[in-house]
Amino acid sequence: MRNGSKTDGFSLIEILIVLFIIGLMSSSVILFMPKSSSDLDAQAKKLTFEFNALIHDSLVTGKVASVGFSDNGYAFYSFDNNQWEKRNFTEWPENISLEMYQSSKKLNIPENTMPIFFFQPNGLITPFKIKISDSDSIYTFSSNINGGVEVVKLIK
Repeated sequence: MRNGSKTDGFSLIEILIVLFIIGLMSSSVILFMPKSSSDLDAQAKKLTFEFNALIHDSLVTGKVASVGFSDNGYAFYSFDNNQWEKRNFTEWPENISLEMYQSSKKLNIPENTMPIFFFQPNGLITPFKIKISDSDSIYTFSSNINGGVEVVKLIK
């Protein structure tokens, strides 16, 4: 049989103090968690993956591949049966701006995507530099002599 004394269990004040301390600790953990990636980071990661896939696909299939950019987005193409076939199109998020360069000359951005930069099956790539940016950072994509695309992130 239990003795009904006043010292059994915790008081309401003690429970509230413990809950308050747990709340403070969990909020401090949330504050120091890494930030989620921005639209620009996600788009740069996707574009890097697609550039690499396009280069490898061109080398494996022996077909010329290309990429085209516009204000709305970008598309990848393959040259098959004497015509360009659009493989996919990706829209830019609202806050991303684009600049294109070829041989250090700034290019006008077309209204619609069309093949602009070419990837040959022998590993040669049209020399280009692309900058995508938002208010916080800039990514540059540039073709290099080794038949790849170099990506650099700059913070404004």
